[in-house]
Amino acid sequence: MDRRIMLGGLPWSPASARPIAWYYAAGQYVSLNGATVSAWADRMLAGSDVIQATPALQPTWEGSGGWGSGKPSIRSALQSLTSPSGGAAPIESVFSGLNKPFTILVTCQILNYTGTVAICSWNGGAGTTQTCDVTAGQLMSSTRTDSGSSNTVTASANLVGSGHVRLAYSFGGDLMTMHLNTLQVASSSIVGGGGASVAWTSFTIASVRDMRITELIAVPRALSAAEVALYYAYSLNEWGA
Repeated sequence: MDRRIMLGGLPWSPASARPIAWYYAAGQYVSLNGATVSAWADRMLAGSDVIQATPALQPTWEGSGGWGSGKPSIRSALQSLTSPSGGAAPIESVFSGLNKPFTILVTCQILNYTGTVAICSWNGGAGTTQTCDVTAGQLMSSTRTDSGSSNTVTASANLVGSGHVRLAYSFGGDLMTMHLNTLQVASSSIVGGGGASVAWTSFTIASVRDMRITELIAVPRALSAAEVALYYAYSLNEWGA
């Protein structure tokens, strides 16, 4: 189906949101170590590539059929990809500071809910983190921890039986809003530790539980519900239901 028809005649792609990083599951953006992924390049060419040098921790590349309809995906089960050490990549430095706004858009399939699934996370050292998760209770959640003080927002929507989902985590500086597909499922304050200014030192994609991912986009602003809906329509057209 033509994307312009799906979006009411208005062409839209993730580039329209001006992301700082765009990870897309296609052969030209992944570096392989046999059947596993050693690096996932930032499609925006902004220098925010993520890597995994340890073979046992490299996610599996599903070149066709893993996602369905011949679409590729990256499958993580106790594996992850993270930004290289030494020097802040754009995805780290752009979001460093005092409660910088962001939105994470992700197309994924959660395959194991026995523990919290970290979709992605920032690390700042000294116990400072920001995570976008799906919990063991099959709910969306996000946690901001500032040197031991944390604030968690958990959604009210259950992902059981959802199959392929589009998730949006949007932080407006002091308000976290989460969308499951086009449904807003949470909105609450998530300022932790008195709103401390942080310097993120790494960014990680994937989890400690089993999931497939085809696309993850980081935008340096809070997207509106209408923009999340545009991503949902785009993703359905791009990856299939």
